[in-house]
Amino acid sequence: MKYGIGIWTTQERLLPLAEELWHEGKISFIEAVLIPDGDTLFYPESFRRCPIPQTAHFPHDFWGVNLADESQKERNIKLLQDAKVMEPMFEDIMTIHLGTLPTPEGYDEAFKRATDMVLTYYGKDAVIENLPKIGFDNKRLFCIGYDPDEFADLPFRLCLDIDHAGQYAEQEKLMLEPLIQRFLSLKPVHYHGTDVAYKKFLPKDVSVVIETARTLHKSLKENEKDLRLWNLI
Repeated sequence: MKYGIGIWTTQERLLPLAEELWHEGKISFIEAVLIPDGDTLFYPESFRRCPIPQTAHFPHDFWGVNLADESQKERNIKLLQDAKVMEPMFEDIMTIHLGTLPTPEGYDEAFKRATDMVLTYYGKDAVIENLPKIGFDNKRLFCIGYDPDEFADLPFRLCLDIDHAGQYAEQEKLMLEPLIQRFLSLKPVHYHGTDVAYKKFLPKDVSVVIETARTLHKSLKENEKDLRLWNLI
């Protein structure tokens, strides 16, 4: 199993710490979480010069980006186009959330709107991440793309977020292992994880991003209990 860590592109101060882990052989890559700067994506020179192989994560509602929101259409298109231009900088992975809704009404239309937009302005190379049914950050948001059946006929590749699958199973009172097996049958090309308890469900030969806490400010080694649990520090 190969490990990476997610680092926001505004967290340039963490790159030397990530390089330490890379040189120690603890991680194999980082996932650059692309932060929006107006209608473009912030990807500073420090990330461009970083010797560590990188995958990328498109911004989502935490940064006010929501592909399911019709009112954001013009900006979403510009951000997706910017991400497509940046694609050669990364290791064939641009992970994307399909978005959220304030209520479940209009779910099918929002799902189609978001997937059509990704297909048109980024393309089939996009990697779509499964979400919990309801989340994030204590907000009652209804997420787009949470069940394996929704991904079966999409033209995109899948990023299996093992924690999101666990949240969905808990929210809907589903058995976790059969749910994970349904996701695995779709042959994900990328994985996200935080809770080490879910590690046992992951195949042995995959690359998984350990997503760092949003409150992380100073040091990967001092502030990240999750990295310790995954034996990365």
